[in-house]
Amino acid sequence: MNWEELAGLTPLSEELRERRRPLLLYGTGAGAEKTAAYLAAQGISYDGIFVSDEFYRGQTFLGRAVLPRSEVCARYGPCIALLCFGLDGPRLRA
Repeated sequence: MNWEELAGLTPLSEELRERRRPLLLYGTGAGAEKTAAYLAAQGISYDGIFVSDEFYRGQTFLGRAVLPRSEVCARYGPCIALLCFGLDGPRLRA
């Protein structure tokens, strides 16, 4: 792919705004905090947060109940999962 082709791609924020499937965050760390902040700044809502079944402990994150992956599959079916891991930089919450 060349620069002209890249420049012609639809921006991710626009693709997410026009989505037809549920949008979920996968992860509960600093990457998820930053991704949620980016989505909010773009006016994009998301439907939930989930983790791998083996990491599920009934926790909440960013004011929402965290779901296990198996429940997300049963509840939402085909969805868009944004992987939210390991971003460097300052934390957004205390």
